[in-house]
Amino acid sequence: TLSSLSPAFGSAAETVTLTGSSFTGLTSTVSFGGVNAPCSSGGDASLVCAAPAGAAAGEIAVSVTNATGVSNTKTFYSITGAPAPSSASPAYGSSTDTARAASLAGSNFSKSAALKLAKTGQADIPAFAAAAARSTSFSAAAFDLSGAATGQWNIIVTNPDGQSGTLVN
Repeated sequence: TLSSLSPAFGSAAETVTLTGSSFTGLTSTVSFGGVNAPCSSGGDASLVCAAPAGAAAGEIAVSVTNATGVSNTKTFYSITGAPAPSSASPAYGSSTDTARAASLAGSNFSKSAALKLAKTGQADIPAFAAAAARSTSFSAAAFDLSGAATGQWNIIVTNPDGQSGTLVN
């Protein structure tokens, strides 16, 4: 029995934990929309797999197959396009901020996408404590702006599959 997926959305290479019962560990086969997923760990009640490349975009069925048959399915929202950040709020910060929180809107965000601020001639500023709330938003990405150069910085979002998108400021 497949009880849940966490997260229930993401791009290829997103780490997904499947919970349920009667799994047979790594001898089970996990399918995302008909595409087998590589799994790195597992037991009777959980499996940790990477969403596979090649799955269709949108809502797809995930199932577990073992010697006793095929489980019920759960829905996973598969992201195949590059992230497309469209706006940030607030769109400013102070070079004395040690933890500036920001929300980011857009599309095609994977749950564990990486965010960073980038400015020509400056070291990138990676976000910490960032996780997409859903495929269209990050609700609380934090950046350490202490000592950062003033001026406009771009926001770059990179999904686990390596695709990235930039909000140019």
